[in-house]
Amino acid sequence: MGRFARIRSLTSSLTPGITSRWPSVVVGMATGFHYAQPDKLPELFINEVGVADACQGQGLGKRLVQALLAHARELGCVAAWVLTEEDNAAARRLYASAGGREVPGVVMSLFELE
Repeated sequence: MGRFARIRSLTSSLTPGITSRWPSVVVGMATGFHYAQPDKLPELFINEVGVADACQGQGLGKRLVQALLAHARELGCVAAWVLTEEDNAAARRLYASAGGREVPGVVMSLFELE
């Protein structure tokens, strides 16, 4: 695991979360939501992936995503998905390196509540 002490699971059945510490400071995290709908098989929505600036570019983000995906498989999920901004090249590289593929034609709708 290189210089990172460990990746630790902070999971429940509904909100999986993964952190990485070095040695006692959290330097990375990833969270997701496990959900099922009546007309679909279970999936995992990857809510957020973050790595401290000083620790980026060392594979930690990829390991965090892979840990979330492994947990999703244990929960019986058939897919996992994440959204990011089109100009977020770092995130797009991360998700591709972890095995994700971009889906053309996806549209996000934002509802302003205030």
